[in-house]
Amino acid sequence: TYKYNFQFNDLLIRNLSLIFDTSYEESMPLEEENAATEKTTTISTVLMHRRQLTRKLQRILSYNYTSENSNFHHNGPNEKHLVTYGFSYTF
Repeated sequence: TYKYNFQFNDLLIRNLSLIFDTSYEESMPLEEENAATEKTTTISTVLMHRRQLTRKLQRILSYNYTSENSNFHHNGPNEKHLVTYGFSYTF
């Protein structure tokens, strides 16, 4: 497995983060002879904004895009888009 991760904080505005993550993995089954090796490439990008509302309460807004492509996927890469709006409270 090869994996690279880049993170940029305070991008254009305060508390805005951009995270770029990519990985390449080769998997071979151990139990079967002459089994096909799966080669998977995954790309993930996250754009996140955090804002401290009170001393213990934080608001988080993020967008996450993930694309996974494998030589076993015959219909192209699996893509996922996820938008999250949430709160984090520290006890």
